[in-house]
Amino acid sequence: MAALCLLVATAAIAAEAPSSATPTMEHRVRAILSGNLVLEASQRAAVKELVALGEAGGIAMARYLPSKVTTVTITLRDAYVDMKEKASPGLRLGLESADVRTRRTAMGFLAEIGSATDRDVFLSFLNDPDETLRVLAARGLVGAATLGDTEAQAALLAVLEATSPALRKWAALALGTWGDEGVIAPLSGRLSDPSWPVRWDAAHGLVGLCKRDHQGSVQAALTPLLSATEARTRALAAYVLGKGAIAEAQPALRAAAARETDPVALGYLAEALRWLDAAASTTDDALPPALREHPFVKWKSGRQVTEK
Repeated sequence: MAALCLLVATAAIAAEAPSSATPTMEHRVRAILSGNLVLEASQRAAVKELVALGEAGGIAMARYLPSKVTTVTITLRDAYVDMKEKASPGLRLGLESADVRTRRTAMGFLAEIGSATDRDVFLSFLNDPDETLRVLAARGLVGAATLGDTEAQAALLAVLEATSPALRKWAALALGTWGDEGVIAPLSGRLSDPSWPVRWDAAHGLVGLCKRDHQGSVQAALTPLLSATEARTRALAAYVLGKGAIAEAQPALRAAAARETDPVALGYLAEALRWLDAAASTTDDALPPALREHPFVKWKSGRQVTEK
């Protein structure tokens, strides 16, 4: 059976399109990928060999994107990711392919690496006709762009208004990762997004902005949302204010807890106040009575073990 798998893999690799690699490097890459990659140990060994070939090896590997053999694709992915910046020339070669599957595979690997080397590539693909490529490009900018990159920030703020939930999700995550104070209002608005993953990444992004010394602006944007019509929006606003360690938000959180009727939102309010109280070295006794008896608070404190 192993011999049969090896024969099939070799035949599939031979059928791939040619690359711009030198014949010697092409032969070495083909020899590695034509081996028996069924066992995990064999895959790890192949990855190590491919990574050792460096940038030239990455270029030679591009002809196998995507391979018709799953184990080969997995091996290529692991090798490219381990190569980091040295993977860029080979994967950019894959982006020039006429085959959309090849372009998606190459962009997926580039996005996973998220190198600043490919920042311009990701920006250019934000307007690609293929939605999958646009999504992967937005994902790549999470790691490829940095604070102060006004061009990338402006591009992703536009993407944040896209009809695709996946595009909005990655845009929210990228902006929250390295955006400046100008992204607070747009991300706050996404706490009411129709897609929960978008909301969640926007919330995490706002927490990140708190850690970058924007607590005051985040508090000003989110305090009104504690009175939002939808319970999930109120819950996420509480989550950010608590997780972002905004001590000045405690009065607003306590007032929101006193009027809250939704059990899920009340649980988030309880947790937010617990985070802030823990930072101030206080106990559950400092919480409002309605929150002290909330099931979530009792579970966190261990009181549900003894209470009937």
